[in-house]
Amino acid sequence: MSRTGDIDPHILCDQLSGLLGVELDVEDTTIVDGTALSVTVSSRDEVGGPLRLRYRGIVGLESIDDAPYVSAVLFVYSCGVRLSLDGDEASFLAFAYERSDAGVGHWQLHGWQSDEYGEYAGFAELPITR
Repeated sequence: MSRTGDIDPHILCDQLSGLLGVELDVEDTTIVDGTALSVTVSSRDEVGGPLRLRYRGIVGLESIDDAPYVSAVLFVYSCGVRLSLDGDEASFLAFAYERSDAGVGHWQLHGWQSDEYGEYAGFAELPITR
C-alpha cells in the first residue's frame, strides 16, 4: 500500500477553499498506520450575508490499488444549523480530488450524498467558536 506522505493536506485544503470561495482552516489531522489521513476542516468566516453560511467537514486520503484517493465531505450550516437535502438530516456535499495523466489535480463536486451509515453524526451541530 502506498504511503500518503507525498500529498500535503494543507495544499488540498487551500485548493478546496479556492473552489468554495471561502477559506478553510485545518482543525485536526489524524494519520492511520501511515497509509490513511483524515483532516477536519472548517470555514474561517461566515459567508452569504444574512444566511451566515459556514462549512465543516473532513478531507480524507487513502491508498486504493497503490494510488492515492482523496475525497472530502462537507456539511453546510446556516446560522449554526446544519442544512440538508430533501429532509435528510444527514446529507452532505461530496467532493473527489481528481488528477489528470499529467499529474495536475483539481476538486470535483459529486453532489449531495446521504450519511446512510451514521458515520458523521458528530457533525450534526456546528461548534461554537468565539
